[in-house]
Amino acid sequence: MNLEKYDDISWHEEGDFPAGIPQRNAGSHIAYFLAWAFRRGFLSDELNEAFAQELEAIKRGEFASTRLLTAMDSKVTSEDMTLEGGNVAQAIYDTFVDRWQTWCDNHGFATMYHAPPSPEHEAAAGSILDDLYLSQSR
Repeated sequence: MNLEKYDDISWHEEGDFPAGIPQRNAGSHIAYFLAWAFRRGFLSDELNEAFAQELEAIKRGEFASTRLLTAMDSKVTSEDMTLEGGNVAQAIYDTFVDRWQTWCDNHGFATMYHAPPSPEHEAAAGSILDDLYLSQSR
């Protein structure tokens, strides 16, 4: 199976990343996706073992998705996912990023990078992901 990289924080930190915005904001959407994928059971066994501490924090309801992303070298690939999770990521990830940007626009943020990482934003991203997942599952 070929490795597919769904996203990488470096893709967002380069180029026209807004000045004055913390670099950690570049990957918030990736972190939110990972937390959502974990809650849905879409992360690989290897990832669950390697990052058990971060995933336990997410399971307890702590806002730990950005910590997980940092521990994972700030990217998400097909190796990080179960087979079903990889299929879901392939089907909805790009649309999720577009919808997340739209959500940020509609909530007064100039770009998705201007929305600081927060539990509230993670919940909003999770709702977008749930909607996309449910609509593609039909």
